[in-house]
Amino acid sequence: MCMHFKDGKNVTAVFKDFDAKDPKKVAEAAINIWNPDEAAPKWGSVQVAFGPRSDKSVTRYEVKITADNAGPITIIRHGKGADLAFQGRTKDGISLRVTAKCLELEEL
Repeated sequence: MCMHFKDGKNVTAVFKDFDAKDPKKVAEAAINIWNPDEAAPKWGSVQVAFGPRSDKSVTRYEVKITADNAGPITIIRHGKGADLAFQGRTKDGISLRVTAKCLELEEL
């Protein structure tokens, strides 16, 4: 699901596997860009989780890209859609690459 929140001035792409059982498969992923309309380096957050949410031992990653440290998060708009991408590392040095191809952004 891809959304453009006009009042909040952010674009979000989310994925959730409601039947996730395998702790080695992606169960949830999200990219949130807080300044999609600015002609500046982008900032926002990225989350990735593996396995069922009910299992507290599954692996979850979150990376925050702040305005003063804008970096490896991008958005390319095309028509009513957009491509969002992140490639970087967690604070523990875990390499993450998340991409979302949004054919259409739901305007909210």
